[in-house]
Amino acid sequence: MSQPQLPFDEELQRFRARTANERGRYRALVLLGTGQTTTAALLIGALEPERVAILLTERTRSKGFVEEVAQILHTSAAPWLVPDGNYETADAVYRGLKYVLDQWHASWPDLDRRTIAADVTGGFATMSVGLAKAAHVLRLKTVYVRSDYADIGGRSQPVPGTQQLEFPPDPYAVFGDLEAAEAQRLYAAHDYAGAERIFADLEQRVPGGPDAHRYA
Repeated sequence: MSQPQLPFDEELQRFRARTANERGRYRALVLLGTGQTTTAALLIGALEPERVAILLTERTRSKGFVEEVAQILHTSAAPWLVPDGNYETADAVYRGLKYVLDQWHASWPDLDRRTIAADVTGGFATMSVGLAKAAHVLRLKTVYVRSDYADIGGRSQPVPGTQQLEFPPDPYAVFGDLEAAEAQRLYAAHDYAGAERIFADLEQRVPGGPDAHRYA
């Protein structure tokens, strides 16, 4: 089966239509540069972040990943933050993300972490897991681009124009009761500050849930 042909501008138009409510909501975007140039271009083009950071592997750096994404979007990659290094492992991703956030906050002190999106769509599993874990700890918004797949040229590949933006749910929505039990244990042990910290975090991270009033 041959690769379905669809101009990128048409792909972007369809993706923008599906993500219209998200446009302008994220001031910054962190991407894993792992070969999915179209996915990266779709996210940048649809979300329209003020700043972009890309963590590359040695292979994608040598293959010109960043330049290709910029070419697809008919723009310049000069404003994007592309740290030196090879980010193939979870530890490397942690270090790279810390560097990115340090750089952004140094020149952009009013940046709210909750307005930073972290894309975990592509790449090695260790990279995606590392970025997802770090995003959870730092309270960045995790995003994922889901596509339909087809057997194209003997390989399972995304079908152009089918991409949709998804948001993996915050585990607190499920495990909030376990955190609340820990807060109650701390309270019973007279660690009132610790209990308050957990309940305040739960109130913010599980809005509208059945226990939100109890956390408050």
